[in-house]
Amino acid sequence: SFDDIVLEAINESLISIFGEEPARSVNFYIDPNIALTDAEAYVKALRRMFMEGANVIVVGICDRISQLTGLGKSGVSSLGEFIREVRGRYVNQDGDSRHSTDDGTLISAR
Repeated sequence: SFDDIVLEAINESLISIFGEEPARSVNFYIDPNIALTDAEAYVKALRRMFMEGANVIVVGICDRISQLTGLGKSGVSSLGEFIREVRGRYVNQDGDSRHSTDDGTLISAR
């Protein structure tokens, strides 16, 4: 599911930035599931912990979501906006996992 992609992107981004054990600690103190329902609250928690360093984490998460979905990044200004936009392009109304190519053609990711 798209939620699994977001959680995987968060975890992989934290591991790539901090390593396995510190990433586990971050996930203990800041539940990544928060990002699924309120990405801005998740970013706010990251900022409380890492201050401006949170921006590096957010960029990493967005990059990884783009890689996992095959959808390019757009000029969105927040993690929440990015997740909403990519979710809308990734999941069609039937719940099938799909994404579109640059010309708008849908490709199934089953």
